[in-house]
Amino acid sequence: MGDSATLLFEQNKWLSAVGAGDAALLTERVAGLQRCCNAPLTPYVTEKSFEKVKKQLTKRAFVEIHFAPGIRLDKANYASFQIKERSTRILDLSKDTAYSSALERQLRKGERSIQLKKSTSSASLYALMKKVYASRGNELVLSELLLEKATKAALEGGFGELTYACTTEGESLAALLVVWDERCMYYLAGARNEVQKDSAAMSLLLDAAIQSARAKGLARFDFCGSSIEGIDRFFAGFGATKEVYYCVYNPAPLWWKWLRKGARVVKRIIG
Repeated sequence: MGDSATLLFEQNKWLSAVGAGDAALLTERVAGLQRCCNAPLTPYVTEKSFEKVKKQLTKRAFVEIHFAPGIRLDKANYASFQIKERSTRILDLSKDTAYSSALERQLRKGERSIQLKKSTSSASLYALMKKVYASRGNELVLSELLLEKATKAALEGGFGELTYACTTEGESLAALLVVWDERCMYYLAGARNEVQKDSAAMSLLLDAAIQSARAKGLARFDFCGSSIEGIDRFFAGFGATKEVYYCVYNPAPLWWKWLRKGARVVKRIIG
């Protein structure tokens, strides 16, 4: 991955933005169980972050840590954990990679009727994200305040861009928040209008972000993965290739998962 010190998500400006203190890993007690995971809006860390919290972890801790692509873990250091491979899509910006023909058609279609607008407000992005999660029967755990704070820090710090794809009447069709470090731009948060479902809108947003990354002289654009086959196929249309990253984990006990699920149900009922 290059110099791990340049990973945005371990830099002080990002840790401050997401309220992570001095570590990109969040360690807390939830329903009587110690939990350690990536801080909110922090898709990746390096082993440097793990070393900071390693001594705090108990043997029964629920752990799920996502390491940046390119990091090769010394499995001897993680003997008490399980390790699994996950993948993301990354576009090598040093190459002149062609888009798929389907994507090119979407872009031509979208350019005729969709406008891209820069923004400093993440409110509409959050609303779109919340509706997407609800349509899949899931709850958006990320708080609106945290997204707002992180967006503000990224835009004011000069390491982020928030763009909306809108109709000529001003309705938001999709939104995309990207951030970057010295080497890579990351798809941090995005969503499209679940009523309109205009796939050209997100295509235009991602194309604009990729062109922005190229203009900044960055080497890579990381789509930050997706386990949903259709979304992964969509990312592949930009010419992005799969890269493996590692997840170190200890699964939570079944009783704890049911307890958390019950708490979420109660929360929805009482509003």
